[in-house]
Amino acid sequence: MQKPTVYSLLMAAVLMILAGPLYAGDPDILDLKPPMSKPGEIQKEPDLKEGEFDGYGVIDMITAQEIVIDDATYRLSGSMSYKYLDGSSTSANDFPVGTRVWFMLYTDNIIKSVWKEGG
Repeated sequence: MQKPTVYSLLMAAVLMILAGPLYAGDPDILDLKPPMSKPGEIQKEPDLKEGEFDGYGVIDMITAQEIVIDDATYRLSGSMSYKYLDGSSTSANDFPVGTRVWFMLYTDNIIKSVWKEGG
């Protein structure tokens, strides 16, 4: 039997490190699909009619002047509206961090309305 080389020992160590998440139960470790979007890129909801909303995502942060959705920062318009997808109105208090939202824009970085499920 041949004595293991430094190279073969190093490769075995690298494989063990890379395989660690598999044993930790991470089912997406071998998922080779590209991410759905890059930070700042507006995502389109696939099951909504084209043109109905300008984008969607999850709220990372929200203040009276701005909102961060999927790592992209937008300013909130002065006539900002908060709504449920059924069309009924609500308030900013119903949009905590972690809420999945759809939004409409005035311009590239000013949101005029955010929408969420429920109502």
